Amino acid sequence: MKSKNKVLHIISGLGIGGAERQLIELLKQNPTHAVCSLTSDGFFSNEIKNKNIRLWELGLGSIYQYPATLLKVKKIIGNYEPDVIHAWMYHSCLTVGIVALFLKNKIPILWGIRCSNMNTKNYSFQLKTTIRACKLLSKRSQHIVYNSDSGMTFHNNIGYDNNSKSVIFNGIDTKRFSPNKKTRKSLRNKYNFKDRDIVLINVARVDPMKDHETLLNAFKKVYNKDSRIKLILVGKDTDKLDLPKGAISIGIYYDIEKIYNIGDAIVSSSKFGEGFSNVLGEAMSSCLFPISTNVGDAKNIIGNTGIIISPNNISQLEESILILIGFSKKDLSFKQIAARKRISENFNLDRMTKAYSNLYKTI
Repeated sequence: MKSKNKVLHIISGLGIGGAERQLIELLKQNPTHAVCSLTSDGFFSNEIKNKNIRLWELGLGSIYQYPATLLKVKKIIGNYEPDVIHAWMYHSCLTVGIVALFLKNKIPILWGIRCSNMNTKNYSFQLKTTIRACKLLSKRSQHIVYNSDSGMTFHNNIGYDNNSKSVIFNGIDTKRFSPNKKTRKSLRNKYNFKDRDIVLINVARVDPMKDHETLLNAFKKVYNKDSRIKLILVGKDTDKLDLPKGAISIGIYYDIEKIYNIGDAIVSSSKFGEGFSNVLGEAMSSCLFPISTNVGDAKNIIGNTGIIISPNNISQLEESILILIGFSKKDLSFKQIAARKRISENFNLDRMTKAYSNLYKTI
């Protein structure tokens, strides 16, 4: 569903990430929209340019360039004259919040918040300051849209103050993320997985919130009991991890829709911060059985099609993997199909794009 509104999307960068992929999906349906990236040369930059979508890349690289960046954003807004400004994630929300103080024309501003219970103790002072500053400016946006119920609840509790708010869940392209037997066979041969192997896949950059440590410790315990279980890690810097026997890492993998086919189950071990996990939705749409910590909206995404465990709990994760191993092939296949059906019926791409189009129209 195309939006008839002239929307300017402002985002911190266009690298590989869940928010960035969701923006790309929106742009596919709305090629008349425009994008302003505060940084430059992101993974998705060329894709946007190839679609003839107007793109500004501002090259922000340090805090010292930030005042000049604010002026650039103000100028872009003045020249482009959008009907709606859609800011994605904290840094862009802060930027738009500051610039809005100096705009002559009051353009409706939509903030997009995409995480839940962020634990900032492992992150920079700059991020902590940004989150606090956004709280102070939150009243100045016309609407805040969250991609998870947990995200809205968390930010309400820490003082994000806006009476106009809603939740729009991420949308999964179920045609792109679908099982492919030929791809599965090719990839499993490439990485030397046998037919009898039960392959777990974890797609996550190395980051405190993703908790690879708990995942690897639990996997090691299971592997010592049953060597049929295998683990493949995908994501930035995973190729630098010290891995136990039975686990491999391939770092960043750009054709992400293909790599899901290698697995039998998706494991999300995050211990905080997730809102709506794209990885869970994409993997389930690709017919993978889901195992996830109870972080963000994982319980809602999975429903009764997988296993939910407590965060940072090695024994529960070990037990859930052992349950997976105990399924017959027939039972596992039934559960994998149910996982895909849940995504197709509840979190499809069309539902998301219609919701955003209606929101732009409303505000």
